[in-house]
Formats: sequence, C-alpha cells, structure tokens
Amino acid sequence: MIKRVKAFLPEAKINSEEYRGYIENFESEILRGISTLAILAIIERSGKEGIYGYALLKQLEQETQNMLILEEGTMYPILKKLEKECIVASNKQSHEGRPRNYYTITESGRGVFNHLMGFLTKLIDSMGSIMGIE
Repeated sequence: MIKRVKAFLPEAKINSEEYRGYIENFESEILRGISTLAILAIIERSGKEGIYGYALLKQLEQETQNMLILEEGTMYPILKKLEKECIVASNKQSHEGRPRNYYTITESGRGVFNHLMGFLTKLIDSMGSIMGIE
C-alpha cells in the first residue's frame, strides 16, 4: 500500500532479508484500516457531489504527501465493500465526457465514520505515552 519508496539507507533494517518480510507485513496490517478510514474521510468531505475513484486516489496521495498511495486494485475493492455495507453509495455521472462512478457517504456511513474517527483519535492519544509521541 505504501509505494514509491525506492531506496532505504544501507543500514536500515528493512534492507535485510531477515527483517524485510516482518516490516512489510506489519506496515500492511496498520495500513489496511487506515486506508479505509482515509478513503471515507475524503468521500465524506466531498459532500453531496461525491468524488470519483481517480480523483480520490490523487487527493489521497496529495494529502498524505505521497505516504499513502493506493493501487486501483486495492482501492476499488475497498469501495465495493463499503458500498455493499451501505456505508457509501455510488452513482454514474459524466466527467469530461467520460462516465464515472461518484461515491458519496450515506447517513449510516457518516455515523460509522464518526465512530471510527473517534476511536482512532482516542487510540492515538492513549498510545502517545507508550510510543513517546507528544
């Protein structure tokens, strides 16, 4: 999920075969939930107009300073799952003459989003002292 990291310092643990798999798996586990929450945040801010997939990807890259860059093959299954669970809705609209699916957050999805944001905020606050984050 995090890509475009081309090089690491030679002494970085991720450069060693011994640690690379562990580090990549750990990062993947953390990012799985974070990416869904980030997608929901962008969709929620897009309002009633909604946002289409490519624009969502670009906004995600920009707002995370290229730290969280999702592949289309990762993002669209997340969107389909959110739609199946009635957290987001989609409708086809034309953009520059091309049909696109625009995603909006549903009323129940907004409740889920608010709960998850509250949970994440409390989690980060509670973990701060353990991790040395102020």
